[in-house]
Amino acid sequence: MRAIFFLFVLLCLAETSHIGHAKIMPITKDVHTSHEGSLEITSDSKDYCSRLDRALTKKLKLPHGVPVGIVEDVRTLQERGKFLCGQGFVRGGIERLRRGLVLLKQYEKPSKYK
Repeated sequence: MRAIFFLFVLLCLAETSHIGHAKIMPITKDVHTSHEGSLEITSDSKDYCSRLDRALTKKLKLPHGVPVGIVEDVRTLQERGKFLCGQGFVRGGIERLRRGLVLLKQYEKPSKYK
């Protein structure tokens, strides 16, 4: 019984020492394709939050066929995203702003005013 316990402890120590040597790389950049087909590299910054916020505001001003409930959801996501970015929780803010853009795009009908 002691031998099994001893082996278990050794295996646990070996596993934790292996984990300690792994390098953890922070994710600081996001790559996405713009409408023109070129790659755009963005970072998780307050500037990017502002760009997403402006894009959402612009899309909400244009005439579109998005249901009113969805527009309210998008505005709520935009408000929460701006708040989080302002409080320093940039990734959470960017996530909500992007989700708002995706939601608008998903329900958007092609408009003759674009």
